[in-house]
Amino acid sequence: MIWATTSNKQLNFLQHIFTILKQHGHAAVVLPDNVLLRAGGRNVRRELLNQADVHTLLRLPTGILRQGVKANVLFFDRKPRAKSHGPKSSGL
Repeated sequence: MIWATTSNKQLNFLQHIFTILKQHGHAAVVLPDNVLLRAGGRNVRRELLNQADVHTLLRLPTGILRQGVKANVLFFDRKPRAKSHGPKSSGL
């Protein structure tokens, strides 16, 4: 279940992590700053927000990974699959 075909390795890795994550599974991923805001990351970000409970974004101090590099840790849980029971009745 790859949401967006891209040559960006960080986005591909994030998508891969989500695909192998079990329902109700937890993940934390270190990503470069703004990787989900660029053109290739918009679709990945949209689908991740729809299909996962993204609950924490931790901004790391600049240079903690490499001199001058800004990075974040994204924490999310995989939501359970939505069950379709057909149209809901209004009860009237």
